[in-house]
Amino acid sequence: MNVNSYKDLKLIKYSAVLSFFIFFNYVLWSINAPEIVRSINFAIIILIFFNFFISTSYNEYWYVKITIFLLLLASLGAPTITWDGRSIYLFAAKRLFFESNIYIFFDNYFPDGMNSFPKLPATLSASFAQLLGTWNEIFPKTTNIVIILPPILFLLSFLKEKIFKIIAFSLLLFFSGKLWVNGLMDGIIALYFVASAMAIYQITLIKNENENKIFYLMLFLFFSILSLCKNEGMVIVFVIIFSTTAINLFYEKKINYKLWLITLVSLIPIFFWKYLVIKNNIITEFVQYDPLDRVFHRVTNPNDIWNIILYIVKNEKLIISLALFIFCSYKKININNRLILFISLNFLLYFLILIGSFLLTPKDLLWQLSASSTRIYISLILLLSYFSILLIQKKISDK
Repeated sequence: MNVNSYKDLKLIKYSAVLSFFIFFNYVLWSINAPEIVRSINFAIIILIFFNFFISTSYNEYWYVKITIFLLLLASLGAPTITWDGRSIYLFAAKRLFFESNIYIFFDNYFPDGMNSFPKLPATLSASFAQLLGTWNEIFPKTTNIVIILPPILFLLSFLKEKIFKIIAFSLLLFFSGKLWVNGLMDGIIALYFVASAMAIYQITLIKNENENKIFYLMLFLFFSILSLCKNEGMVIVFVIIFSTTAINLFYEKKINYKLWLITLVSLIPIFFWKYLVIKNNIITEFVQYDPLDRVFHRVTNPNDIWNIILYIVKNEKLIISLALFIFCSYKKININNRLILFISLNFLLYFLILIGSFLLTPKDLLWQLSASSTRIYISLILLLSYFSILLIQKKISDK
């Protein structure tokens, strides 16, 4: 059952500190803290972020340092050309920069900008721009690189051998690196999905409550950030906690109520945001028009079902990662059955939810599939890829 006992606590603690200040930046915006306070907090984030590059304590992660630096340059050198990246996320940050009020979105100006979407990444970009005292369309989105560092380091902290760290990081980069620099949120929530799954699995694995404190903290921070990055984030949080509860009931015949408490507390900010969305009659994408009629029409339309299946089969990254996970799980199912079932259940639940989102979308189905079917599966691709490497490490260490 214990697929992995190794952990780099130094890296985990660094991830916790950086995650805390990223989340705290959002808290400051949500309470309308003075701009000077937000700027001080962001300056602290910058110091913590660059400490990873400067400190000799993290020299073994030289490949991460080089890659993150190159991603920063790529982000600075690449204009935001995608509709979602430019007109939803970057435009939200621009409004925050000029208005300095996170609740300005409830005026529902420019409804196509999805004012109901969570705003944590936008608040970080706006804080950066306010610290510098100017706005443009390029540098504010580099804060997305700051957001992805904690989950990357957290995930690498459980891989003992350098070769497995490099392989895992390379897979994360290969499958989702473009999404880290183009202003979209899919790569961010994918990393936090995998990191949250790892944190909650560690909690179920370790029975010593003192050892678990750091993972409860990480779970709170990761769940909070995940739910505040994109609507799918809150869905993923529930997928993880329901999967964990099902696995605990199956193996231990009990429910970990502390996990549920931490989950609910971490979701308070997004619950409050959604309450304000409903109160102010802000349009939510999937409930427009007649969603039940759309689902019924598409489920009973063979062409729609075929198109959804076709786009899944054409997603080579999803197929490769699924084949890799099946291969790595096949001979280890009796030893690591709890982890394998946990990841499989997370995969299945979120996969079905993604299919449901295509059935629900008010947009033309073919257009929606063409625009997003590749990137929305990234969360599942990274989930399968990372835990495949974890299983391979265990297999090698057992020999």
